[in-house]
Amino acid sequence: MTSLLETLLDDVLLEVISYLDVSSILRLRRTSRRLQQITLLRVAWIGAYNSSLLPLPDQPSDPEEIAGFDYEKRLIQATRLHYNWASSSPLPSRVQVLHDVPASATWLFKSRFLLMMAGNQIVCWDLGLQHRKSKPRLVWGETLRGRSPTIEVAPARVGESEGLLIAYASDFPKGSSQLFSSFEEDGSCSPPKVLPFIDTAHEVKTIGMNDSELALACSDGTLVLYNVSSRRRRCVSMTEETVPIWIQTIKSFEDFVLVARYRNRSVVLDAYHVPPSIEDESDTTKQPGSVHLLHAQTTSISSCEKSTSATDGNPIYTFQVLASFSDCIKCFQLTIVSEGLHNPPEVSLQLVGDDHPTIAGQSREPHPSPEIEDESSGDEYDSDSTANRISHPLQVMDMALGASGSRAVVIPISSRTNDRTLWGYTKLENGSLLRRPWKFLNDEDSTEAESLRGSDTESTEPYRDLLRRHACRVLFDEVSGKVVVAADCQLIVIFDFGVLEDMD
Repeated sequence: MTSLLETLLDDVLLEVISYLDVSSILRLRRTSRRLQQITLLRVAWIGAYNSSLLPLPDQPSDPEEIAGFDYEKRLIQATRLHYNWASSSPLPSRVQVLHDVPASATWLFKSRFLLMMAGNQIVCWDLGLQHRKSKPRLVWGETLRGRSPTIEVAPARVGESEGLLIAYASDFPKGSSQLFSSFEEDGSCSPPKVLPFIDTAHEVKTIGMNDSELALACSDGTLVLYNVSSRRRRCVSMTEETVPIWIQTIKSFEDFVLVARYRNRSVVLDAYHVPPSIEDESDTTKQPGSVHLLHAQTTSISSCEKSTSATDGNPIYTFQVLASFSDCIKCFQLTIVSEGLHNPPEVSLQLVGDDHPTIAGQSREPHPSPEIEDESSGDEYDSDSTANRISHPLQVMDMALGASGSRAVVIPISSRTNDRTLWGYTKLENGSLLRRPWKFLNDEDSTEAESLRGSDTESTEPYRDLLRRHACRVLFDEVSGKVVVAADCQLIVIFDFGVLEDMD
């Protein structure tokens, strides 16, 4: 008996398949010969890939690379990573350990190249391909001039080349910043090449980068913006209360700058509108659009999604913001709307979800968020003595939010033992945050730890106690499932939660 689905035309079937998840497509493949042939078509998986909500690798732009891009394989790998990450006991498929490696700052590029800063030295490690037997190797090292330089590394596009942009500022020469670029050549990360100096006239305290846009926060409260491709330089004066040493994060874009800063035990998000029409050497005082996160300890901000308003055509920028509070982790949606050249951007923050426990079988809306306040309420001093801080203390050492905002890694500190642990987060469809502690690191006799001991990966025993006492920074690539944890005892541990190429 022919099913109704079998009577549909091939084009209609392909459209239906594009809205199915991987498990549904694979089950459909086993129902009949015709559906098997349809689900084996490359175009069927292209549609499913484009409509999937999972974090996926970017599709290549080169026609030759597109021809060899396996959509079915990539989507299946992403689904397996999702099931592992959201399971009750996430387990890495591989663990790599770097011993005696000092690092005061770390960056991860293309889920493969790990850059580390120690003193005035920056080095690059190649973590290898997604194979079990790949071993990390040192690719290059560079000594920077000056003492304790302020540095930032970010993916960038310079002309037609895609690679890394390295910006640093130190005490020599004073009042300037040096740029380096490093590109992927022959399957490796090339040594950095020197780009022009940027004269800032004042000491640089914080650096932020996004693509080819560079933002330098100077000691006099000036933001120096520099476009690496066009070499255009713009200056904007921040508000007097924005002290550069309190800036946590800077994200620079073509026509605005997002600054996350600490103030009165809170985090303030400022959006400065900086149109490209500002002349290179002009110094313009700008009033930002701001919003407060009261009691927030630290934040992590996702990549930007840009859209256009249907009413007035103004650009709209949307971010996911993960923030730690005294009793929980919360996720917000930050929206920035441009209001023209002479008006500050309109900034709004909406609570999306938190990690408060949910009663089984019941759905709920996120808890109300009294932590969101506008700029006018930020003048009051915030006390530490609220009841929830005492009954549910939570201190977060570091957190990393994925580019899409759907996954995160957090290093909390136990209030009872002072141990550092590791949690993985997944944002569910209802907005709540699903928290999964990494049991294989915390339980000495856990089944997960035993599974690691029996695998090809390195044993967890040598570094488990060190991570508990010294873990301080985390990097996260949500597409590959790679997590890099740095400890302040010259230890780097790399966890791969994704599917390795040589796994069955």
